[in-house]
Amino acid sequence: MRNQLSWSITILIITLVFACQSNQSESENPKTEENEAAINAPTIDAKFYCRDLTTNDDMPRSEVSLYLNKARYVIDTIQTCDLFEPADYANYEIPAEAISACGGWWAGAGDYLYAIVEEDVCIVMQGWQDEQQEDDGFHYERARSFKVIAGR
Repeated sequence: MRNQLSWSITILIITLVFACQSNQSESENPKTEENEAAINAPTIDAKFYCRDLTTNDDMPRSEVSLYLNKARYVIDTIQTCDLFEPADYANYEIPAEAISACGGWWAGAGDYLYAIVEEDVCIVMQGWQDEQQEDDGFHYERARSFKVIAGR
């Protein structure tokens, strides 16, 4: 009888330990609609790439491409192109949530691009500045957009 009582207590303790661990892991990562949406959202990996096209006697020219989930899209040809660090985005009126940005200044004018994600669309915004402009800002406009398909 005593042996049977020991086994019952042991089983009860083991059951309680597993139940506590199970509740703890659920409270650390509760299932919510927001978590489910994040899990099912398309993965968006986007980066600009600048390719120098300058020849010896030309003014600078660079081809700007966007690599979006391993696909390459040529966006435009601009004079100079450097990739920007997120810490520098504010200097170019680029939103902090942009996922990639590039551009450059040469001979009194500059061209600038950034990519931002809204839901399942990657949007490329393109702007410019000129030392002769009479207003402030970078004049950003939507240049391209790409629907991102889950898993691609």
